[in-house]
Amino acid sequence: MKPERSFATVLFTEGRRWIQELGRRRVRLIAAVVGLLVLAGAIRVATRDASRIEPEDVVAAGAAPGIAVLPFRVADPNLAVWREEIVHLLTANLDGVGGLRAIDSRTVLAQWHEGVSEGQDPDLRTILEIARETGGSYAVVGSAEAIGPNVRLSADVYELASGRAIGAARAEGSPDSLYPLVDHLSLGVLRAILKEDADRLPGVPDLASVTTASLPALKAYLEGEALYRKAAYENAVAAFRRAVVADSTFALAWLGLAEAEWPIMDNREIMDEIDRALALSDRLPQRGVMWAKAYRPFLLGDPFRTRELAQEFVHLYPDSPDGWWLLGKTFLSIEVGATHAPGDPADGERALLRAVKVDPGFALAWGDLLQVSFSKADRERVAERLEALASLAGQDNEKVKAGRLAYAIAWGDSAGRVRAWAAVDTLSARLVFLTGLLLNNGRFLSLNEALYRETLTKLERGSICVPCLTNTVFGEGKFDEVIRLLDHPLMPPPGRKYWPYRLHFFAAALPDTFDRALGFQPADTTFWFLAGAYAADRGRWAEHAAVVQAFRAAARQTGRDSLDSRAFGGAANALEGYGLWKRGRAREALPLMTAGQRDMVGVSLATGPNRLVCRWIGLLLLELGKPAEAIPYLQAMWPGFIFRDPFTAYEMGRAYAELGENRKAVEAYEEALHAWRDADPVLKPRIEAARREIARLGGTAE
Repeated sequence: MKPERSFATVLFTEGRRWIQELGRRRVRLIAAVVGLLVLAGAIRVATRDASRIEPEDVVAAGAAPGIAVLPFRVADPNLAVWREEIVHLLTANLDGVGGLRAIDSRTVLAQWHEGVSEGQDPDLRTILEIARETGGSYAVVGSAEAIGPNVRLSADVYELASGRAIGAARAEGSPDSLYPLVDHLSLGVLRAILKEDADRLPGVPDLASVTTASLPALKAYLEGEALYRKAAYENAVAAFRRAVVADSTFALAWLGLAEAEWPIMDNREIMDEIDRALALSDRLPQRGVMWAKAYRPFLLGDPFRTRELAQEFVHLYPDSPDGWWLLGKTFLSIEVGATHAPGDPADGERALLRAVKVDPGFALAWGDLLQVSFSKADRERVAERLEALASLAGQDNEKVKAGRLAYAIAWGDSAGRVRAWAAVDTLSARLVFLTGLLLNNGRFLSLNEALYRETLTKLERGSICVPCLTNTVFGEGKFDEVIRLLDHPLMPPPGRKYWPYRLHFFAAALPDTFDRALGFQPADTTFWFLAGAYAADRGRWAEHAAVVQAFRAAARQTGRDSLDSRAFGGAANALEGYGLWKRGRAREALPLMTAGQRDMVGVSLATGPNRLVCRWIGLLLLELGKPAEAIPYLQAMWPGFIFRDPFTAYEMGRAYAELGENRKAVEAYEEALHAWRDADPVLKPRIEAARREIARLGGTAE
């Protein structure tokens, strides 16, 4: 029988049930851009590391020659709307034709707005330099003018390496004949670039087939694109919905709708839009099809497949901010409910930096970079990235407010901290959660505990703060306090089984009632994974085997090719491997556990079990004397979504010390010790071991 409840619901006691009470699990950035001129200073400082990200970092060197379509010069106010619309239309038409690649229109417009002031009429030298900064090999520089009742489109094509004009294209006709005009202009541009092969020029796709035959749908789509770039996600969703209502076969609009929905909606609600876009793939440009195929496994919770497809995508389209953002997300465990694919979080940060380099106005990526900086307690980067995000999203944005409050609590002067704590009592439930989410380094756990205790008495916030407080005091090593919180009336029911297992795993003394709660009950499918792990820990091998077989039966019954089948089969393999490890057969256990963790994706087993297996694998690799291989798995919980797990920091210290990376080892041990300042006596052996290691490695224990 297929398990009827999501393991993610259970194994994140902090997770879906109470996070959904906040509204949506994604951070909402709903304010409009206040002006790129205001943003420019913050962007130039905050993107300074992005210059270190070169195409070879993710094998982007194989990208096809790019064509950058610049905003058209328009003198007639009645044609002003054409200035940027033609960028989108020509880009869609030119992409993938004749072995060429059109630079992402978002990237071009972002570079344009950064380099050209409002109302400025830049000279040709400036225009071509902007085109070079986008990564283009060719530039299309054009104009639109009224000629009596008609519109004349003119475009000159430049080779950017030499700066010389290599051809021109012209099209003239009625404003009502927009598509034929752009099609004709596209042919002229392509012939200028491919003139040696003009007789064999591939047919240019009819623009209406790539986009839409409905002018209202086109206008709504272009409006949605502009709003999405400005981080006005709710308004962008509304515009894209108008587009697909006007033309239900408008594939690009379905894809745009899915992108705009991600920051404000649950993944499962977005799948329909992605599937509609893919069903209309014959009406998408090649990059649109590739993007949709990479985005779909991301929504399904499969970071392994997402990473493979995102790497292919940025290899071909290194100008795409979305591609770099998607790639970065597969290396970072900063998302509520995120599954982990082992890797170096530094690679994720570099990919996000590349995203904001090609599109400095990409607010979603700035929000993720802010989260990364807080997780590393990097005060300077937090300040820079917070200002960049505020300049884009506005001071009233939720994440900006949370960021300012978290910064004041963590690093403010005495007066600033007093004001920050005075403001805590006025916060909404969501802002309490977002602020705590940012204070996620082990050094901040005492502040996090104070934040949740300050608001715990408010009924509206209690259902949020009880799980968050439990997670925080667990990280501080206050196991007895965790046991007391399990009886709190606002503790979500799944936590009453999840937390006992975590306490057991880290050697806390448990009441006898917990042992019974963790026993295998075939009818209670939700807790199978915990029951199987606990049975192995206790040497109850018949019970452990029953759980493994239950998962294998569930895999067969859900259909061989389904994601659930893969997840349940992965759980069976991981538990079987864990049992082998517990019986002293570590080398046999490792391949089963690594294969199982890779398959434990999707909504059925996405979060708690996946991360637990990552921890098992990391510890097993340390036991086998493979610290370099252990680190990517240990990082599944470091950073985690509520805090950087101090227990993982301790293990990371071990791994770095074995590799001879003494500075990193000392920093990791110190982070654990800072979190464990008031820990229960059961952690005394770990604390003393960390202090000895810090002294041995030449550091000073806090």
